Amino acid sequence: MHSSFFQFGQLHIPVYGVFAAVGLMAALALSQRTARLVRLDAGKVWDAALTMVVAALVFSRVLLVAGSWHSFLEAPLLVLSLPSLNDTGVLMTAIFMVVYLRWKKLPLLGFLDAMGPCFALVWAFLSLGELVAGTRDGMPTQSLLAMKDDMLGKVQPVELYTMLVAMVLCGVLLRWMPRRGAAGLGFGLWLVLTGGASCLLGFLRLPSELYGTAMLDPAQWIGLMMMIVGAALFLALPPVTAEKEANDAV
Repeated sequence: MHSSFFQFGQLHIPVYGVFAAVGLMAALALSQRTARLVRLDAGKVWDAALTMVVAALVFSRVLLVAGSWHSFLEAPLLVLSLPSLNDTGVLMTAIFMVVYLRWKKLPLLGFLDAMGPCFALVWAFLSLGELVAGTRDGMPTQSLLAMKDDMLGKVQPVELYTMLVAMVLCGVLLRWMPRRGAAGLGFGLWLVLTGGASCLLGFLRLPSELYGTAMLDPAQWIGLMMMIVGAALFLALPPVTAEKEANDAV
């Protein structure tokens, strides 16, 4: 296992970053298929998805540099190579994308439906990147599937589980999308399934506070909120009717 894919002086390209980049490219390619499934212009969806990726990178790097200004002045390439996507960066990207989609006259819910399988695919590649880079965040176990960790011995291969779950989610969402009914239900299903998976997988990960008393980790609370929002979309949006299924089949 190697954490560095390429290094020359201060220039460092981590293995995780390579898998993240490949995952993003694969997701952009997949968005062309999902755009057609939700009856959106594939070119506009490509532009919007690429804009979202660039915005996330820019916002995350700006926040990283702002929080580590002195380190950035001493070793700018080293700082910029660090993973930097965080909750604040995601929130800023989401706000920016709402404005962008409105400007480009792309329906928000339809675009999110198209992105659901793409998000799952990126999740799978990120988990694979962690696995190859040697990340071991699983709880100690004596399971036959356990992986070796230098500090804890045998641990749950939670990165492997996450990759497999994400791949299954991507396939389920792709299969369900043509029958999703109202715009937004595809994204709602992604929220429910991803949030539920995140909560369950969290019980196999090392807690963020080893000696804390919290019932759930922050990631599990986020997963729970995702499930609530996804369920709310299913309650607020009209379900698929038999008449619509018959019309779609024709």
